[in-house]
Amino acid sequence: MAIPRHKVFISFQHGCQEKNKPCGTKYILRTPSPQLGILSTIQNPLVSIPIVEFNKCNGYCGRNRLNPFQLNSKCSNYDICGNYWKERFEHLFSLNTDGFVNKAVNDGDIALGLKTETIRQKIRDEFIADATVTVVLIGPKTWSRKYVDWEIGSSIRASQKNPRCGLIGIFLPTHPDYGKPNYHPNIIPPRLYDNHKNGFASLHHWSENPEIVQGWIHDAFVRRNRINPDNSYPSFINNKSANGWQ
Repeated sequence: MAIPRHKVFISFQHGCQEKNKPCGTKYILRTPSPQLGILSTIQNPLVSIPIVEFNKCNGYCGRNRLNPFQLNSKCSNYDICGNYWKERFEHLFSLNTDGFVNKAVNDGDIALGLKTETIRQKIRDEFIADATVTVVLIGPKTWSRKYVDWEIGSSIRASQKNPRCGLIGIFLPTHPDYGKPNYHPNIIPPRLYDNHKNGFASLHHWSENPEIVQGWIHDAFVRRNRINPDNSYPSFINNKSANGWQ
């Protein structure tokens, strides 16, 4: 029997440390005239043709933007770029879900001074909307991001407009505990840890098998009404800067 499909909200570590700096040369200067050969920027910048070659690390922080999604270890900061893994996840599993809710919370989206419950309701109804399962992509610093904490806290609560989401976490290959039988609780999001501990959420290691991931998502959908989530952890006010949350 086919596994049912569900609408997914992806929570991930936004941006890179050098988000405005290319990890390689973005443009390769070539002339359209074979008689002239390759010209440098100083010699003749007007005949240059911008060419993006991701296998030479010309993307931003490991972000390809094009298919196929291939990871190049030469890219500085590729390992902390949540956008890359979000786009890869969408590309790999778009045929096995009912779609992705792509609205992420960014600076300025939430007014300062709002009560925690108001923030959670706003994120649930305006950003997560009609998603039924939240997938947290766990990179090396995902645990420290306030928006990830807010998104998890908002998705596992019901509002007048939307029921709560199921919850899973996926260790990315860039996480220190990826592929290991045990993990360090202090380097995954604390609210995700609490809900894994009580059985509401499940944790997995990155897989590119659509059927396996679809099964994880469906199991989370089923659990959301069988187990009560734990939303007691205090909401982040700012990003964390230590080596772990505990």
